[in-house]
Amino acid sequence: MGYRPSLWTELTPEEILEYWSLLTAAQRAAFLERLTGDSLEGLPTAIKDPLKSHDTLFDRYAGIYHAFGCLSRHIETALDERREAEAETRLLGAKYDSLPSLLEKTLARDDADPIASYVTLLCARQLRDDVVGRYRDDFFKTRKKGLAALDRLLARLPDLKNALPLSDDDHERAAFLDWYESAFLRPARVPGDRP
Repeated sequence: MGYRPSLWTELTPEEILEYWSLLTAAQRAAFLERLTGDSLEGLPTAIKDPLKSHDTLFDRYAGIYHAFGCLSRHIETALDERREAEAETRLLGAKYDSLPSLLEKTLARDDADPIASYVTLLCARQLRDDVVGRYRDDFFKTRKKGLAALDRLLARLPDLKNALPLSDDDHERAAFLDWYESAFLRPARVPGDRP
């Protein structure tokens, strides 16, 4: 069921990120109610009013990081509690709030902020790597096809990086991006962790 495309596909990438960042089921229900009228499959089907966009540097990037943090906790909690279908739907599925849906919509946008798109894919790559690192044997051994589809989307990360507004002779900025990407994707260590 998690791979069956949703009948409700009108969420923008920003709306998917906002949906992920909501902490309670009541907040998520209110969010969907704000956007929609009737429901189908338990989900609203018609958008009433578009979301108002927040367009500050903090809102954009903090919102992306926060949404991915919430998604990561949701997936890991579902896996730890043996709700594998729920985790699979969010991480590998085709529903309106799945990671592949967000990535497809982000990559398809012609009017997207290239830096926000790049950061979104970096967060997705980091999430994928963290979850695969923790649950490789238990969860992913039977989901290779879904993981391969996610990896195909994430393989577009270099395209986004190359599309960032850099001039050809700006080696310093290109070197910074190479460093930033490797530092971003490197697992964080808590003081006292072993290397």
